[in-house]
Amino acid sequence: MLISFYIVIGMAVGGLLFNGFSSNSLLSFSYILATVSPLLLLSKQIQEPRLVAPAAQWLRVLGPTVAFVGACFAPVSIIHAQGYGVTDMLSMEKLTAVAIQTTVDRYTLGRMEDTPVLVAAGMANAFMWPLITTKPSRYIVFGLLPAAFYSVITTAKWPFYCSLSFFFTAMLLRAPTGRKEGRSIGQVGLVALGGATVGIVAIAVRKGLSEVPAMLDSMGEIAFSFGHYMFAQYETFGAWLRENATYCCDLGRWSFSGPMDFFGFAVREQGVFSDFMFVAGEETNLYTAWRYVVQDFSVLGPPLLMLGVAASYRSAIQSRWWRAAVFLQVLLVLSAFLQTSATLAVHNSVLLAACCCGLWAQALQVE
Repeated sequence: MLISFYIVIGMAVGGLLFNGFSSNSLLSFSYILATVSPLLLLSKQIQEPRLVAPAAQWLRVLGPTVAFVGACFAPVSIIHAQGYGVTDMLSMEKLTAVAIQTTVDRYTLGRMEDTPVLVAAGMANAFMWPLITTKPSRYIVFGLLPAAFYSVITTAKWPFYCSLSFFFTAMLLRAPTGRKEGRSIGQVGLVALGGATVGIVAIAVRKGLSEVPAMLDSMGEIAFSFGHYMFAQYETFGAWLRENATYCCDLGRWSFSGPMDFFGFAVREQGVFSDFMFVAGEETNLYTAWRYVVQDFSVLGPPLLMLGVAASYRSAIQSRWWRAAVFLQVLLVLSAFLQTSATLAVHNSVLLAACCCGLWAQALQVE
């Protein structure tokens, strides 16, 4: 629980800094701090489990292999749908053509998650590899390369951010293995640098190769764009909360908009929310995951939810019910990383991947 608490509060502090300690970002921070405080208070005097690779060799191999094949097939299916072959992607011109067309499909035609199962495989793949090997050359390449390639050919930042979230969740939850433990600052920095590089490449492909020199001359603007993508929503959530603190209740319409859309109960629009706000001169319709839960269950919903989850997690550990504890632990850390934009159940691919990872973690040994 402490890991989740520090991630959530760390990102909220980032929102404060990015937005210049504005009144809206301060309101967001205060509400989020009060909401997740049970994670801190109920974590005292319990030993949280750490994950170790399964002893059975077939379990060690089967899950990551299936996930890796699915993760590789996701970008391949998109390439073939555009009438190209994989080897054509060695040509920057053809790679750009595929990226432009997939971007048009997403924003103009409103196509979302054409292959949620395959996208979920990419996220699960990123989660599994750090838990079965301690060699950075393996878990970085096999865990993140398919997701990075998918991000480049679709120019979509969200799937790769999700994959990074799954990857870091596994890194944080696995048991230490000595001096060569993959959670060292240098390796985490390497992955973060690689993630930023993928984002820059995706932007370059979307804008066209002719814009690359201008982009390199304006790295400050790129850094601002990343900061805006990560932290502007703490300003918008505060502004929304100020105006809608008494709103109640849509009862899951937003927090579970992925399954709601899948089963035909409600339509999930592109970007989910249609109301945009300007933050630091740029438009955004991101409001953090907290808006989803507040809009569904009132301002009391998130604190009560956190209290219930924290109490259940603590009870599972004290009762040595490790399967339940590990499942909740995985979902908590994933939710902490993804709460900057959405809940786990807004995108069907994320929900599917989270459930698969939580269940696969049941096969791991616990320390």
